[in-house]
Amino acid sequence: MEIYMDDIRCNFCGKSQGYVEKMIRSPEDTDCNTQDIKLSSAKATVKLSISVITYICDRCVSECVAILREGYRVPLAEEQY
Repeated sequence: MEIYMDDIRCNFCGKSQGYVEKMIRSPEDTDCNTQDIKLSSAKATVKLSISVITYICDRCVSECVAILREGYRVPLAEEQY
């Protein structure tokens, strides 16, 4: 399957590459990008190993840096109510 540059979108904000200055792609050969999926039916079980490529744009990276600098902490689920 071919991926065209217009199809690449930031996995955080959803903007396409044409609307941001830079798009960063995750490396392909890391363990965190590989997901094992087990599919079962009445007749067979199949195990697939899928490499997941993610993208993040320069704007989202800037937001992440700002959050880290501010020491922002995501509240735990029980603290939200």
